[in-house]
Amino acid sequence: MHGRIGVIIPTFHRNEALTRTLDALGRQTILPTQVVVVDNAAATECETICELAAETLPYNLTYLSSPTNGGPAGATKLGMEFLAERFADSDWIVRADDDSPEVEVDLFYHLLKAATEANRHWKSVGGVGRNGAVFDF
Repeated sequence: MHGRIGVIIPTFHRNEALTRTLDALGRQTILPTQVVVVDNAAATECETICELAAETLPYNLTYLSSPTNGGPAGATKLGMEFLAERFADSDWIVRADDDSPEVEVDLFYHLLKAATEANRHWKSVGGVGRNGAVFDF
């Protein structure tokens, strides 16, 4: 299993949920390399949470303020543009959400394992989706 993991987290006025999600990502058995929080509310509180969290979390954390509330899709687009400039074809981008169920501690391990298994049979894997529900293997 190889490649870096980037995570995009759209958020909108959910500071407590965002804090829990950032902490859960820091407890992964395979840590993300880069986490991007895209704030659809452009709120000072959210930016402060990200600045403080970045000092202690075991991964790189970037806060992006969306110029408009583009909803989950718009925030995901901004996060993808940010990561696409920094990541290579062998890297992974996962979209999380601050109001989804807590991220399981072995989520990235299982995603990379599933992709590795798939690559034995297919030429490439385009992506794995997880939105609004617990990932079920």
